Amino acid sequence: MATDLYHTAVERCGPEIQMYDRASGLVCLLEEESSYNTTYASFWGGGNSDYGYVYYDGAYDLATMMEYTLSFTVLSSNVGCLADCYLGGDGCTELENWLTYSGTICKEQFCSLKWGEIDEAYHALRVCAAQAIAQPTDGDKDEYVSATHSNQVTSNLCAFNYCTSN
Repeated sequence: MATDLYHTAVERCGPEIQMYDRASGLVCLLEEESSYNTTYASFWGGGNSDYGYVYYDGAYDLATMMEYTLSFTVLSSNVGCLADCYLGGDGCTELENWLTYSGTICKEQFCSLKWGEIDEAYHALRVCAAQAIAQPTDGDKDEYVSATHSNQVTSNLCAFNYCTSN
């Protein structure tokens, strides 16, 4: 991705990209040691997709954000809880038809393989990029960043609650 906006986001969000890369590195190691068949990459990229690998790299995932937010000019789907996408809860209705494995991951896999940590880093990166480069076509930048941050808080709390409840 070679746009000026992308490069600005990469420059301003370096710590968030590093946090994402550390989280995905941990997930990769845990997945290698586990007996689960579905990986984080295959969950988001689909079973036979060559596309899933981007979800293990913060800079690549930022590039995907540029696509589905139209370079941070429109809000993307408001998924209230990414953990619901894995576990089959109500907070993923906007994406469940797009995801091959929606609702098929058990809580033990989600929590023990630390998928929520990639999601947490994803949201941090998305908020950072919104703060750095958002130019919304509908509403103002503060509203856009606030909506993105609200989604971050809601999704992170949801994942935390899944992994700390019995």
